Amino acid sequence: MLASDSLVKGVSYEKLFEFHCLDRKLIPEKPVTPLPWDYTITNPETLQSYRVQVKGTNTFQTDGVHPSGRYRIVAKAGRGSNCRKIPDYVDVLSCYVRPMDTFYNIPRTACP
Repeated sequence: MLASDSLVKGVSYEKLFEFHCLDRKLIPEKPVTPLPWDYTITNPETLQSYRVQVKGTNTFQTDGVHPSGRYRIVAKAGRGSNCRKIPDYVDVLSCYVRPMDTFYNIPRTACP
């Protein structure tokens, strides 16, 4: 069975995230067992670590609330539900917007 298109995209976003971390001299560590976050990122100079969930999108949408448009990121909250805030077990949500070739890193403390 071939991997789904969304699975391949997700893995490519994660590999790109690893590259950007290493390029900035941060150490990305992928958990050996499944955990709610994708990586633990460590700064080797300060030994400070962050749990990071990586997401990506190329979906642009417009609606009545955002008439000029926005990129859509969906983070699963478990049991098939989506959430509008970063879960407590993640320190940073790292969102890759493919058409802009940019990661946006949103700390949990920035969300209500």
